[in-house]
Amino acid sequence: MNVQIMFPVSLFTADADAGLREATRAKLGAWLSGDEARRDLVAAPLESYLSTAASGRSVIEAAALTELGQMITQAATQFLQWYGVDGAQATISRSWVDVYEPGMQQNEHAHEGQVLTAVYYVEAPEGCGDLVFQDPVAARRAHRAFVGTNAPTPQSAQQMNFSPVEGRLMIFESWLPHAVSGNRSQGRRVALVADLRRSR
Repeated sequence: MNVQIMFPVSLFTADADAGLREATRAKLGAWLSGDEARRDLVAAPLESYLSTAASGRSVIEAAALTELGQMITQAATQFLQWYGVDGAQATISRSWVDVYEPGMQQNEHAHEGQVLTAVYYVEAPEGCGDLVFQDPVAARRAHRAFVGTNAPTPQSAQQMNFSPVEGRLMIFESWLPHAVSGNRSQGRRVALVADLRRSR
């Protein structure tokens, strides 16, 4: 049997080393307890989580997360080059923090107008809410539901969930709709999010 994959959707993952993971957690934790974060961290409109996105301030700069910013841009550049975009360099266009207290979640959305979106998990207790992707091809999703050919495999699933892991970086194309399921843990889920564009 010869099977070819057409129109794949890809997800890049990488884990930070222990030193970067601990330094990021300490710096961001200190920033979140300060006045600037208390002002910027507000309820997201029409949602049930807290975010600094509306402030327009770069959290990577504000919290002095230079090393994490470098990890994100290097990984995103590798991802673009893996796609076959020769000579592409990724640059962070904006970054913010999303905080999910117990019971909080985020509806499906996309980051239109960007090239890639990165999510780095700073705090992620077990059960704190998965990153959820629906099959983005509506015709395929509807057809498989109608004829009953869905299966729990990457090539035929209608939905894929990824549980966050502290220190893990995930990058995907910004057009891809995604959501965050409810935080069922007793702790908070803290994620640094960055949108990236091509610098050339």
